[in-house]
Amino acid sequence: MEIDPLPPGVDPLPPGGDAAAPSQRPKPLSRWLATLARIVGTVALMGFALRNVNLPALLGLLETVDWRWWGAGLALVVGVQIAASIRWAALARPIGFQFPLGVFIRRFFEGLFFSLCLPTSIGGDVVKAFRLAHTTHGRVLAGCTILADRLTGLAALAIIALTALASIRLALSTIESLAFLPGSAFMVVAATLAGQFLGAGDERRARRSVWLAAMACMTLMTGAGIVFLATADGLAAWFVGGGSRQPEVAALTAQLVRIVAFAQPPLALLMVFSGGLRGAGATRVPLAVNFLGMLLVRLPLAVFLARESIVLPAGLGTVPGLGLAAIGAWYAMAADLTVRGTAMLLIFSRKSWSRAAA
Repeated sequence: MEIDPLPPGVDPLPPGGDAAAPSQRPKPLSRWLATLARIVGTVALMGFALRNVNLPALLGLLETVDWRWWGAGLALVVGVQIAASIRWAALARPIGFQFPLGVFIRRFFEGLFFSLCLPTSIGGDVVKAFRLAHTTHGRVLAGCTILADRLTGLAALAIIALTALASIRLALSTIESLAFLPGSAFMVVAATLAGQFLGAGDERRARRSVWLAAMACMTLMTGAGIVFLATADGLAAWFVGGGSRQPEVAALTAQLVRIVAFAQPPLALLMVFSGGLRGAGATRVPLAVNFLGMLLVRLPLAVFLARESIVLPAGLGTVPGLGLAAIGAWYAMAADLTVRGTAMLLIFSRKSWSRAAA
């Protein structure tokens, strides 16, 4: 799903790149002075960083360096940064930053420089947003693309970690936490973009941005679910230190992992659309859905599925349950996520979704 480009008047840069409009281009002398100031600033920052370095020891260490490996390492680092720039461009172009790839690469390396030199690692992100756009609206939107890039990278790391779980011993709680990472990332993205576009009076683009985030999150979390299904038995064996040692525990763990796998798609819907509604100001709607889902679906269903008999209050007797123990409680969790995810999808699909807080 594509998002329309920014309307006239809020374009972050003139068409064709990061150069200013002809009437706004700096004079040659001003450009020369700006370049000189950058060089002086770079030298000053390098001097500040190296002020406590033992230079003789450093030079002695450099004499032992294998420059072939150093060059290979440098090429790898540069290649990774260029790949990250391409990812950033892929996230920024659908919402109006239609610039050549070289613009994103230059801005990315500028941000990398400031991230390394400033006291915090987020200083480079601020510089990238400031340099990519020339208006306040454009810079805020550029900041959203940088946040999306950061969170997308975090979600990708989670997916990569899931594919390596066959050789890593992790606890079940850690696996469940990794499953939540993509949803958490795109929930923030959906809330940010919905609030940004609604603040600009563009409800159509706000809705499309949330749908786009939901589609991306569904793809990632469905992929995570497939990994869970494919590796459930292997993961369970690692949990217990070998399937032959505790076969009953391994079998139970594998079932729980499969339940988590099937809960990924509705969890993606729940988290992204909740974020979109919160970004639209409808904070009470997600609160009500989550509260009622836990109270009316998860808790009573977990008790009914997990216990063999349920003692009613006030001496009203007992009600038979299914007695599925832990599996029953996890089935209740999956059912609750499905109900709440569907409810959030239906609420967001209404035409009045952005006015639900009114």
